[in-house]
Amino acid sequence: MERLKTFMATMLKRAWFLAVFVSLLGMVIGGLSCSGGSSSTKTSCTSSAQCLNGQVCTNGSCVASNSCTSSAQCLNGQVCTNGSCVASNSCTSSAQCLNGQVCKNGSCVIQSTSGTEFTYTVGSNPYGIAIDSSGNVWVSSRNNNNVTELNSSGSVIGTYAVGNQPIGVTIDASGNVWVANYGSNNVTELNSSGSVIGTYAVGSQPDLIAIDASGNIWISMVGNNDVTKLNPSGSVIGTYTIGSTTHPGGIAIDASGNVWVLGWSSNNVTELNSSGSVIGTYAVGSFPVGIAIDSSGNILVTNSGSSSYNITKLNSSGSVIGTYPVGNIIFGIAIDASGNLWVANDGSNNVTELNSSGSVIGTYAVGSHPNSVAIDASGNVWVVNNVDNTVTKIVGVAKGPQYWPYTGPVFPGSGNIG
Repeated sequence: MERLKTFMATMLKRAWFLAVFVSLLGMVIGGLSCSGGSSSTKTSCTSSAQCLNGQVCTNGSCVASNSCTSSAQCLNGQVCTNGSCVASNSCTSSAQCLNGQVCKNGSCVIQSTSGTEFTYTVGSNPYGIAIDSSGNVWVSSRNNNNVTELNSSGSVIGTYAVGNQPIGVTIDASGNVWVANYGSNNVTELNSSGSVIGTYAVGSQPDLIAIDASGNIWISMVGNNDVTKLNPSGSVIGTYTIGSTTHPGGIAIDASGNVWVLGWSSNNVTELNSSGSVIGTYAVGSFPVGIAIDSSGNILVTNSGSSSYNITKLNSSGSVIGTYPVGNIIFGIAIDASGNLWVANDGSNNVTELNSSGSVIGTYAVGSHPNSVAIDASGNVWVVNNVDNTVTKIVGVAKGPQYWPYTGPVFPGSGNIG
Protein backbone atom coordinates (compact mmCIF):
# COMPACT_ATOMS: atom_id res chain seq x y z
CA MET A 1 0.00 0.00 0.00
CA GLU A 2 2.83 2.38 0.83
CA ARG A 3 4.46 1.65 -2.52
CA LEU A 4 1.17 2.49 -4.31
CA LYS A 5 0.99 5.87 -2.59
CA THR A 6 4.56 6.67 -3.60
CA PHE A 7 3.87 5.67 -7.21
CA MET A 8 0.73 7.83 -7.39
CA ALA A 9 2.56 10.85 -5.96
CA THR A 10 5.32 10.50 -8.54
CA MET A 11 2.82 10.29 -11.39
CA LEU A 12 0.95 13.38 -10.14
CA LYS A 13 4.17 15.37 -10.10
CA ARG A 14 5.00 14.27 -13.64
CA ALA A 15 1.52 15.22 -14.81
CA TRP A 16 1.88 18.66 -13.22
CA PHE A 17 5.22 19.27 -14.95
CA LEU A 18 3.75 18.09 -18.28
CA ALA A 19 0.81 20.47 -17.88
CA VAL A 20 3.12 23.38 -17.18
CA PHE A 21 5.28 22.49 -20.21
CA VAL A 22 2.23 22.27 -22.50
CA SER A 23 0.97 25.60 -21.18
CA LEU A 24 4.32 27.30 -21.76
CA LEU A 25 4.56 25.78 -25.24
CA GLY A 26 1.14 27.15 -26.06
CA MET A 27 2.20 30.59 -24.92
CA VAL A 28 5.28 30.50 -27.12
CA ILE A 29 3.31 29.30 -30.12
CA GLY A 30 0.65 31.89 -29.45
CA GLY A 31 3.32 34.59 -29.34
CA LEU A 32 4.33 33.71 -32.85
CA SER A 33 0.79 34.26 -34.09
CA CYS A 34 -0.62 37.55 -35.31
CA SER A 35 -2.81 39.25 -32.70
CA GLY A 36 -6.35 39.06 -33.85
CA GLY A 37 -5.41 36.49 -36.52
CA SER A 38 -5.84 32.75 -36.57
CA SER A 39 -2.75 31.51 -38.40
CA SER A 40 0.30 30.17 -36.51
CA THR A 41 2.44 30.94 -39.63
CA LYS A 42 1.93 34.64 -39.03
CA THR A 43 0.21 35.42 -42.35
CA SER A 44 -2.70 37.34 -40.80
CA CYS A 45 -2.19 40.81 -39.39
CA THR A 46 -3.64 44.24 -38.90
CA SER A 47 -0.34 46.16 -38.90
CA SER A 48 3.26 45.65 -40.01
CA ALA A 49 4.32 45.73 -36.34
CA GLN A 50 2.79 42.23 -36.01
CA CYS A 51 4.93 40.84 -38.85
CA LEU A 52 8.39 39.31 -38.87
CA ASN A 53 11.45 41.37 -39.79
CA GLY A 54 11.60 41.82 -43.55
CA GLN A 55 7.79 41.64 -43.84
CA VAL A 56 5.04 44.24 -44.09
CA CYS A 57 1.33 44.01 -43.48
CA THR A 58 -0.46 44.42 -46.82
CA ASN A 59 -4.20 43.80 -47.24
CA GLY A 60 -4.36 41.90 -43.94
CA SER A 61 -1.41 39.59 -44.62
CA CYS A 62 2.28 39.60 -43.72
CA VAL A 63 4.20 39.47 -46.97
CA ALA A 64 7.82 39.92 -48.01
CA SER A 65 8.79 43.57 -47.84
CA ASN A 66 9.40 43.84 -51.59
CA SER A 67 5.61 44.05 -52.01
CA CYS A 68 4.21 47.47 -51.18
CA THR A 69 1.65 50.14 -51.82
CA SER A 70 3.86 53.00 -50.56
CA SER A 71 7.52 53.61 -49.80
CA ALA A 72 6.66 53.77 -46.08
CA GLN A 73 6.27 49.97 -46.18
CA CYS A 74 9.78 49.42 -47.53
CA LEU A 75 13.11 48.97 -45.79
CA ASN A 76 15.58 51.83 -45.44
CA GLY A 77 17.27 52.49 -48.76
CA GLN A 78 14.26 51.19 -50.73
CA VAL A 79 11.35 52.89 -52.49
CA CYS A 80 7.98 51.55 -53.62
CA THR A 81 7.92 51.41 -57.43
CA ASN A 82 5.18 49.62 -59.40
CA GLY A 83 4.06 47.69 -56.30
CA SER A 84 7.52 46.46 -55.27
CA CYS A 85 10.20 47.70 -52.89
CA VAL A 86 13.33 48.21 -54.92
CA ALA A 87 16.76 49.70 -54.27
CA SER A 88 16.57 53.46 -54.00
CA ASN A 89 18.66 53.99 -57.14
CA SER A 90 15.51 53.24 -59.17
CA CYS A 91 13.08 56.14 -59.33
CA THR A 92 10.52 58.11 -61.24
CA SER A 93 11.02 61.34 -59.27
CA SER A 94 13.63 62.81 -56.92
CA ALA A 95 11.13 62.47 -54.04
CA GLN A 96 11.81 58.73 -54.09
CA CYS A 97 15.57 59.18 -53.61
CA LEU A 98 17.70 59.45 -50.50
CA ASN A 99 18.93 62.78 -49.19
CA GLY A 100 21.70 64.11 -51.42
CA GLN A 101 20.38 62.23 -54.45
CA VAL A 102 18.30 63.25 -57.47
CA CYS A 103 16.35 61.18 -59.97
CA LYS A 104 18.09 61.21 -63.35
CA ASN A 105 17.20 58.92 -66.26
CA GLY A 106 15.27 56.58 -63.96
CA SER A 107 18.02 56.20 -61.34
CA CYS A 108 18.83 57.95 -58.08
CA VAL A 109 22.29 59.47 -58.39
CA ILE A 110 24.37 61.68 -56.13
CA GLN A 111 23.44 65.29 -56.69
CA SER A 112 26.24 67.10 -58.53
CA THR A 113 27.26 70.73 -58.62
CA SER A 114 27.78 70.39 -62.38
CA GLY A 115 26.48 73.44 -64.18
CA THR A 116 26.58 75.67 -61.11
CA GLU A 117 27.92 79.11 -61.98
CA PHE A 118 30.11 81.50 -60.03
CA THR A 119 31.04 85.02 -61.08
CA TYR A 120 34.23 86.85 -60.07
CA THR A 121 35.16 90.49 -60.57
CA VAL A 122 38.36 91.28 -62.47
CA GLY A 123 39.69 94.47 -64.09
CA SER A 124 38.07 96.86 -66.54
CA ASN A 125 37.38 95.68 -70.09
CA PRO A 126 38.76 92.14 -69.61
CA TYR A 127 39.62 90.25 -72.75
CA GLY A 128 42.23 87.47 -72.88
CA ILE A 129 42.27 84.40 -70.64
CA ALA A 130 44.71 81.57 -69.96
CA ILE A 131 44.90 78.83 -67.32
CA ASP A 132 48.21 77.59 -65.90
CA SER A 133 49.22 74.10 -64.75
CA SER A 134 48.18 74.90 -61.16
CA GLY A 135 44.67 75.81 -62.27
CA ASN A 136 45.19 79.53 -61.77
CA VAL A 137 43.37 81.78 -64.23
CA TRP A 138 45.04 84.79 -65.86
CA VAL A 139 42.89 87.55 -67.37
CA SER A 140 44.06 90.65 -69.23
CA SER A 141 42.28 93.92 -68.46
CA ARG A 142 42.55 96.29 -71.39
CA ASN A 143 41.53 99.49 -69.61
CA ASN A 144 43.70 98.89 -66.55
CA ASN A 145 46.89 97.89 -68.38
CA ASN A 146 47.29 94.84 -66.18
CA VAL A 147 46.67 91.14 -65.76
CA THR A 148 44.65 89.62 -62.90
CA GLU A 149 45.49 86.17 -61.53
CA LEU A 150 42.71 84.17 -59.84
CA ASN A 151 43.03 80.84 -58.09
CA SER A 152 40.73 77.95 -59.03
CA SER A 153 38.18 79.17 -56.47
CA GLY A 154 38.03 82.62 -58.05
CA SER A 155 39.94 84.50 -55.37
CA VAL A 156 42.35 87.14 -56.63
CA ILE A 157 45.98 86.11 -56.13
CA GLY A 158 47.42 89.26 -57.63
CA THR A 159 47.19 92.01 -60.23
CA TYR A 160 50.28 92.73 -62.33
CA ALA A 161 51.12 95.71 -64.51
CA VAL A 162 51.98 95.04 -68.16
CA GLY A 163 51.94 97.24 -71.26
CA ASN A 164 49.25 99.46 -72.72
CA GLN A 165 45.90 97.88 -73.66
CA PRO A 166 46.78 94.20 -73.12
CA ILE A 167 44.69 91.76 -75.12
CA GLY A 168 46.11 88.32 -75.90
CA VAL A 169 47.54 86.16 -73.10
CA THR A 170 49.02 82.67 -73.10
CA ILE A 171 51.35 80.56 -70.93
CA ASP A 172 54.50 78.67 -71.92
CA ALA A 173 55.88 75.31 -70.76
CA SER A 174 57.80 76.98 -67.92
CA GLY A 175 54.67 78.63 -66.56
CA ASN A 176 55.65 82.09 -67.79
CA VAL A 177 52.82 84.34 -68.93
CA TRP A 178 53.05 86.19 -72.27
CA VAL A 179 50.83 89.22 -72.91
CA ALA A 180 50.33 91.10 -76.18
CA ASN A 181 50.01 94.85 -75.50
CA TYR A 182 47.95 96.32 -78.34
CA GLY A 183 48.49 99.95 -77.37
CA SER A 184 52.25 99.92 -76.71
CA ASN A 185 53.37 97.65 -79.56
CA ASN A 186 55.17 95.17 -77.37
CA VAL A 187 54.88 91.87 -75.52
CA THR A 188 55.36 91.44 -71.77
CA GLU A 189 56.68 88.21 -70.23
CA LEU A 190 55.84 87.54 -66.56
CA ASN A 191 56.96 84.67 -64.37
CA SER A 192 54.41 82.59 -62.46
CA SER A 193 54.59 85.04 -59.54
CA GLY A 194 53.68 87.98 -61.76
CA SER A 195 57.11 89.60 -61.89
CA VAL A 196 58.17 91.03 -65.23
CA ILE A 197 60.89 88.99 -66.94
CA GLY A 198 61.05 91.18 -70.00
CA THR A 199 59.25 93.47 -72.43
CA TYR A 200 59.90 92.95 -76.14
CA ALA A 201 59.14 95.31 -79.02
CA VAL A 202 57.16 93.87 -81.91
CA GLY A 203 55.14 95.37 -84.76
CA SER A 204 52.10 97.63 -84.77
CA GLN A 205 49.05 96.76 -82.67
CA PRO A 206 49.85 93.22 -81.49
CA ASP A 207 46.60 91.42 -80.89
CA LEU A 208 46.59 87.67 -80.19
CA ILE A 209 49.39 85.33 -79.21
CA ALA A 210 50.26 81.61 -79.43
CA ILE A 211 53.28 79.46 -78.58
CA ASP A 212 54.61 76.55 -80.64
CA ALA A 213 56.13 73.27 -79.45
CA SER A 214 59.63 74.81 -79.53
CA GLY A 215 58.56 77.63 -77.23
CA ASN A 216 58.54 80.26 -79.98
CA ILE A 217 55.96 83.02 -79.61
CA TRP A 218 53.77 84.01 -82.57
CA ILE A 219 51.85 87.31 -82.47
CA SER A 220 49.28 88.63 -84.93
CA MET A 221 49.86 92.30 -85.85
CA VAL A 222 46.68 94.17 -86.74
CA GLY A 223 48.49 97.36 -87.73
CA ASN A 224 51.01 95.68 -90.05
CA ASN A 225 48.90 92.86 -91.50
CA ASP A 226 51.62 90.40 -90.60
CA VAL A 227 52.83 87.97 -87.92
CA THR A 228 55.92 88.33 -85.71
CA LYS A 229 57.80 85.32 -84.34
CA LEU A 230 59.92 85.58 -81.18
CA ASN A 231 62.22 82.98 -79.70
CA PRO A 232 61.73 81.97 -76.01
CA SER A 233 64.12 84.76 -74.98
CA GLY A 234 62.01 87.42 -76.69
CA SER A 235 64.26 88.10 -79.67
CA VAL A 236 62.58 88.56 -83.04
CA ILE A 237 63.17 85.59 -85.35
CA GLY A 238 61.11 86.95 -88.20
CA THR A 239 58.12 88.90 -89.46
CA TYR A 240 55.93 87.25 -92.08
CA THR A 241 53.34 88.63 -94.46
CA ILE A 242 50.09 86.71 -94.67
CA GLY A 243 48.99 87.18 -98.25
CA SER A 244 45.52 88.61 -98.73
CA THR A 245 44.64 88.31 -95.05
CA THR A 246 43.99 91.72 -93.52
CA HIS A 247 43.56 92.78 -89.91
CA PRO A 248 44.94 89.51 -88.50
CA GLY A 249 43.56 88.50 -85.12
CA GLY A 250 42.89 84.96 -83.98
CA ILE A 251 45.92 82.69 -84.17
CA ALA A 252 46.49 78.98 -83.44
CA ILE A 253 49.17 76.38 -84.14
CA ASP A 254 48.47 72.80 -85.21
CA ALA A 255 50.28 69.61 -84.24
CA SER A 256 52.53 69.89 -87.31
CA GLY A 257 53.70 73.35 -86.25
CA ASN A 258 51.74 75.18 -88.94
CA VAL A 259 50.34 78.55 -87.90
CA TRP A 260 46.75 79.53 -88.75
CA VAL A 261 45.90 83.26 -88.71
CA LEU A 262 42.45 84.81 -89.15
CA GLY A 263 41.80 88.00 -91.13
CA TRP A 264 38.70 89.58 -89.66
CA SER A 265 38.28 92.13 -92.47
CA SER A 266 39.23 89.74 -95.31
CA ASN A 267 36.99 86.88 -94.16
CA ASN A 268 39.67 84.24 -94.53
CA VAL A 269 42.36 82.27 -92.73
CA THR A 270 46.00 81.95 -93.83
CA GLU A 271 48.15 78.93 -93.04
CA LEU A 272 51.91 79.41 -92.58
CA ASN A 273 54.52 76.74 -92.06
CA SER A 274 56.91 76.90 -89.10
CA SER A 275 59.31 79.01 -91.17
CA GLY A 276 56.63 81.62 -91.88
CA SER A 277 56.02 80.75 -95.55
CA VAL A 278 52.39 80.85 -96.72
CA ILE A 279 50.93 77.40 -97.40
CA GLY A 280 47.49 78.63 -98.35
CA THR A 281 44.66 81.10 -97.72
CA TYR A 282 41.12 79.78 -97.28
CA ALA A 283 37.73 81.52 -97.26
CA VAL A 284 35.59 81.29 -94.12
CA GLY A 285 32.55 83.25 -92.93
CA SER A 286 31.97 86.92 -92.24
CA PHE A 287 34.24 88.68 -89.71
CA PRO A 288 36.06 85.62 -88.32
CA VAL A 289 37.45 86.18 -84.81
CA GLY A 290 37.86 82.88 -82.96
CA ILE A 291 39.96 79.87 -83.92
CA ALA A 292 40.74 76.48 -82.40
CA ILE A 293 42.14 73.20 -83.72
CA ASP A 294 40.78 69.79 -82.72
CA SER A 295 42.62 66.50 -82.16
CA SER A 296 42.01 65.46 -85.78
CA GLY A 297 43.70 68.60 -87.08
CA ASN A 298 40.45 70.26 -88.15
CA ILE A 299 40.26 74.04 -87.82
CA LEU A 300 37.19 75.60 -86.18
CA VAL A 301 36.54 79.28 -86.89
CA THR A 302 33.84 81.48 -85.33
CA ASN A 303 32.29 84.03 -87.70
CA SER A 304 30.81 87.01 -85.85
CA GLY A 305 29.51 89.01 -88.83
CA SER A 306 25.75 89.53 -89.04
CA SER A 307 25.54 87.49 -92.25
CA SER A 308 27.07 84.45 -90.51
CA TYR A 309 26.89 83.91 -86.73
CA ASN A 310 28.23 80.44 -87.35
CA ILE A 311 31.26 78.18 -87.13
CA THR A 312 33.23 77.14 -90.19
CA LYS A 313 35.02 73.79 -89.95
CA LEU A 314 37.99 73.20 -92.24
CA ASN A 315 40.07 70.07 -92.60
CA SER A 316 43.86 70.27 -92.37
CA SER A 317 44.00 70.96 -96.13
CA GLY A 318 41.81 74.05 -95.78
CA SER A 319 38.65 72.57 -97.35
CA VAL A 320 35.33 73.45 -95.69
CA ILE A 321 33.76 70.32 -94.19
CA GLY A 322 30.99 71.90 -92.15
CA THR A 323 29.15 75.08 -91.17
CA TYR A 324 27.27 75.21 -87.87
CA PRO A 325 24.88 77.95 -86.68
CA VAL A 326 25.42 79.06 -83.08
CA GLY A 327 24.42 82.15 -81.08
CA ASN A 328 24.54 85.87 -81.73
CA ILE A 329 27.85 87.63 -82.49
CA ILE A 330 30.05 84.68 -81.61
CA PHE A 331 33.60 85.27 -80.42
CA GLY A 332 35.90 82.93 -78.48
CA ILE A 333 36.02 79.18 -78.96
CA ALA A 334 37.62 76.33 -77.01
CA ILE A 335 37.58 72.56 -77.46
CA ASP A 336 37.43 70.17 -74.49
CA ALA A 337 39.10 66.78 -74.15
CA SER A 338 36.04 64.97 -75.57
CA GLY A 339 36.06 67.13 -78.71
CA ASN A 340 33.06 69.27 -77.78
CA LEU A 341 33.13 72.94 -78.80
CA TRP A 342 32.48 75.79 -76.38
CA VAL A 343 31.60 79.13 -77.96
CA ALA A 344 31.14 82.56 -76.35
CA ASN A 345 28.14 84.43 -77.80
CA ASP A 346 28.84 88.13 -77.28
CA GLY A 347 25.45 89.25 -78.57
CA SER A 348 23.27 86.84 -76.56
CA ASN A 349 25.22 86.72 -73.27
CA ASN A 350 25.64 82.98 -73.19
CA VAL A 351 27.92 80.09 -74.06
CA THR A 352 26.95 77.30 -76.45
CA GLU A 353 28.27 73.73 -76.27
CA LEU A 354 28.30 71.73 -79.51
CA ASN A 355 29.50 68.22 -80.21
CA SER A 356 32.22 67.52 -82.78
CA SER A 357 29.55 67.19 -85.49
CA GLY A 358 28.24 70.70 -84.80
CA SER A 359 25.00 69.74 -83.03
CA VAL A 360 24.06 71.94 -80.08
CA ILE A 361 24.28 70.11 -76.73
CA GLY A 362 23.45 72.99 -74.39
CA THR A 363 23.49 76.72 -73.75
CA TYR A 364 24.59 78.42 -70.52
CA ALA A 365 23.78 82.00 -69.53
CA VAL A 366 26.82 84.02 -68.42
CA GLY A 367 27.65 87.71 -67.96
CA SER A 368 27.44 90.68 -70.29
CA HIS A 369 29.15 90.38 -73.68
CA PRO A 370 31.26 87.23 -73.21
CA ASN A 371 34.19 87.14 -75.60
CA SER A 372 36.76 84.60 -74.40
CA VAL A 373 36.53 81.05 -73.09
CA ALA A 374 38.94 78.50 -71.59
CA ILE A 375 38.61 75.10 -69.91
CA ASP A 376 40.58 73.87 -66.90
CA ALA A 377 41.71 70.35 -66.00
CA SER A 378 38.60 69.77 -63.86
CA GLY A 379 36.25 70.49 -66.75
CA ASN A 380 35.25 73.92 -65.48
CA VAL A 381 34.50 76.41 -68.25
CA TRP A 382 35.80 79.95 -67.64
CA VAL A 383 34.25 82.82 -69.59
CA VAL A 384 35.41 86.45 -69.75
CA ASN A 385 32.51 88.92 -69.68
CA ASN A 386 33.81 92.06 -71.33
CA VAL A 387 31.19 94.65 -70.37
CA ASP A 388 30.47 93.79 -66.73
CA ASN A 389 34.18 93.23 -65.93
CA THR A 390 33.75 89.71 -64.62
CA VAL A 391 34.69 86.10 -65.22
CA THR A 392 32.09 83.34 -65.02
CA LYS A 393 33.03 79.81 -63.93
CA ILE A 394 30.64 77.05 -65.05
CA VAL A 395 31.42 74.06 -62.84
CA GLY A 396 32.23 70.65 -64.28
CA VAL A 397 30.25 70.81 -67.52
CA ALA A 398 33.14 70.03 -69.86
CA LYS A 399 35.65 67.22 -70.04
CA GLY A 400 38.95 68.79 -69.13
CA PRO A 401 41.54 69.80 -69.77
CA GLN A 402 41.11 71.93 -72.85
CA TYR A 403 42.50 70.26 -75.95
CA TRP A 404 45.46 72.14 -77.38
CA PRO A 405 47.55 70.72 -80.22
CA TYR A 406 51.02 71.30 -78.84
CA THR A 407 53.59 68.73 -77.85
CA GLY A 408 54.72 69.32 -74.32
CA PRO A 409 52.94 71.06 -71.43
CA VAL A 410 52.08 74.31 -73.16
CA PHE A 411 48.85 75.79 -71.89
CA PRO A 412 46.11 77.41 -73.95
CA GLY A 413 45.29 81.06 -73.75
CA SER A 414 43.42 83.64 -75.71
CA GLY A 415 45.45 82.96 -78.82
CA ASN A 416 42.31 81.29 -80.12
CA ILE A 417 40.22 84.44 -80.17
CA GLY A 418 40.45 87.76 -81.87
